[in-house]
Amino acid sequence: MIHLVSRFCLPLSVRLRATARPALTLGLAWALGMHLVPAALAADPPALDTAKQLLREGRPGDAYDILESALASAPAGAEYHHLMGIAALDAGRPGLAVFALERALGLDPDALATRAELGRALLALGEPERAAVELQAVLVANPPAEVRGHVERLLARARDEARVATAERAPRTWSGYIEAELGHDSNFTSGPSTNQVALPAFGSAIFLIPTLATGQSGTFAGAGAGLYYQTRVSAFTHAFFGGNLRFSAFPSGTDWNTTTSQANAGLRWADATDEWMGTIYRYDNHIGSFHTDRIGGGLLRWQHVVSSSDRAGLFAQYSEADRPVDRRLDTRQTLLGLSWQHALGRADATLSFSAYAGREQDRQDNPLVARDLWGLRVGGDMALSGQLRLVGLLGYTRSQYDGVSFFFMDRRLDRRYDLSLSLPWQFARNWVVTPQLQHVRNDSNFPINDYDRTIASVAVRYAF
Repeated sequence: MIHLVSRFCLPLSVRLRATARPALTLGLAWALGMHLVPAALAADPPALDTAKQLLREGRPGDAYDILESALASAPAGAEYHHLMGIAALDAGRPGLAVFALERALGLDPDALATRAELGRALLALGEPERAAVELQAVLVANPPAEVRGHVERLLARARDEARVATAERAPRTWSGYIEAELGHDSNFTSGPSTNQVALPAFGSAIFLIPTLATGQSGTFAGAGAGLYYQTRVSAFTHAFFGGNLRFSAFPSGTDWNTTTSQANAGLRWADATDEWMGTIYRYDNHIGSFHTDRIGGGLLRWQHVVSSSDRAGLFAQYSEADRPVDRRLDTRQTLLGLSWQHALGRADATLSFSAYAGREQDRQDNPLVARDLWGLRVGGDMALSGQLRLVGLLGYTRSQYDGVSFFFMDRRLDRRYDLSLSLPWQFARNWVVTPQLQHVRNDSNFPINDYDRTIASVAVRYAF
């Protein structure tokens, strides 16, 4: 079998004798091969020369045995492992080929020929989804036209096999959880730390803020549950719906017990390199006996596999918020954003980034609630052990409001900073305990909207 790298590594005269492909195509591939092949060792060891000769003679099994024996006595470079992978693959040992080619990529991550051969080996091993990721990464690097055509054919095959594998999987799944939580909230009212405010409209005279509108702290207990269902519509498409309900009890006398509910439904289309998801959702919040928030909207998201380590995405969101306690606060919001996710050189650590901008418009002729906003988020997720993970998030949102306040004689400007750290620990099958620390700093030029809030909590969840 004539594989990708033999077209580039072997002398042109040998390839002309070994294959019936047109000489012009082989010549172009050989001439451009320097861009696709791992850098050779300064001096090929004898085993490497012998293995190349055995491959030319159609004896890949013998070539692999020679290389494996020599490897035990001395370290080798990327080309050595690369050739071992080719020999193993052509000898019908795809598992050994994947192992060798992954070692070669670890030494030379930019070697497109090695990545292409890894895709071919993964396909032979029966892992078409992983094969498609590697082959797509080769195409993204813009290889020569004749190489592109061969990789595209392999990629099409990988996607076809991935589609079949997806179709054979269980078409319907139910999942859910129940959870209990205990914590302390330094400011569950999200109010200012002082009960006095100076109002410029009245010559900076001092006015008192009602106690329940200032920052209140206390210990809380919470409970929640959620249920999620997914079903396959076609080989690439899944439909899903789900919801959750949560209740948090705060100190008696504050009347701040909170109940939230959320429901969503949507469609997800995904192949080996792209994913589209559309979701509609509904969120409700009650504080005490008051229905404070009712939000409904939709989200459209696209993600694309850029390489084996990176995924890029775009998203758009639209929502309408009703505030039954005061309809003058009703708004509609539109957001557009982009995202990036990167694997940090290991399968158990990822770094994510997103940026967004949008507009929240008043619906009841109240420009004081209309605003332009933009923000950034950076997150990380890393396994500390087989059962313990570290998850972190940093966020920043800037909001510039439209209307000029009569009392403060200015337009409101908020800068919000978010920090979250958690340590999910799966201490038993289906059981996870999560200590979490969250901090919010809302820096506002309106004193009544300027606050700090810190929440320390521990949640225990049973998932099924």
